[in-house]
Parts: sequence; C-alpha cells; structure tokens
Amino acid sequence: MKKESVKQEGLTDEMKGLSDLIGFEAVMQLIKFYSGERIYIPNYQSINRHVRNRECLKQEELTDDMKKVSDLIGFEAVMLLIKTYSGERIYLPKYQSVYRLARNREIIKNFDGRNIRQLSRKFQLTHTHIRNILKMK
Repeated sequence: MKKESVKQEGLTDEMKGLSDLIGFEAVMQLIKFYSGERIYIPNYQSINRHVRNRECLKQEELTDDMKKVSDLIGFEAVMLLIKTYSGERIYLPKYQSVYRLARNREIIKNFDGRNIRQLSRKFQLTHTHIRNILKMK
C-alpha cells in the first residue's frame, strides 16, 4: 500500500464525518497541510460584523486562516465548515497516523490465517510487526 492510496476506511470516525460533509479529497488536503494541528473554524458572525444582515459571506471577508483553507479545499467547502463547526477547533490527525490506520485495516482484512509472509512483503513490515497488528483486531 502506497502512502498516496489511503482510502476513506483509514479515517477516524470524526474525519469520516468531515469527509461526508466536504469530501474525502478535501479532508486529505487538510490533513496533509495541517498534519497534527487543530484549526479554528471561526463563528460565522465573528468573521465580519457587517455580514449579520446578509445570508451569504464573500470569500474576501474570510479570515486569513480561512482564506488559506479556502485555497486548499475551495470556498464552498469552507462555508460548509463554518456553518457546521462555527466557533470550534477541528483536530486534523497526522497524515502518517491516517496512513497507518488504513494500512493496518488492510492487513487485517487480507489476513487468511497463513499469509503473514506475503503480507510482510507487500507492506514491507517484519513478520513480528504483522503479528502485532493482527493481535490488535
């Protein structure tokens, strides 16, 4: 399994919920860029006090941090984040941990009781490491 081939099954439940909201690719972009960090999703009203009488927010009214997020995942996805997580901090796990979780789940899924050697070669891990992963089932 290559690091680029992480699938949605490798995400934590919280990240799966985020993926359902803004899409898997957008979540992976955030995880790659903000790996291991918390990002603050500003309160919709606090972004710009002048928007209180309007339904929609313009991209140029976003905070600098949200503009960076918008560049990564798009303005519409940022608006979904703001409407859903307004005033909250979202933890984005390290990319390596997402990859490891996906890899371990794939190892467990492909284990047939006799193929530790093949799994060891495929995932470039020792037999002991494969066994330890299988014990975590």
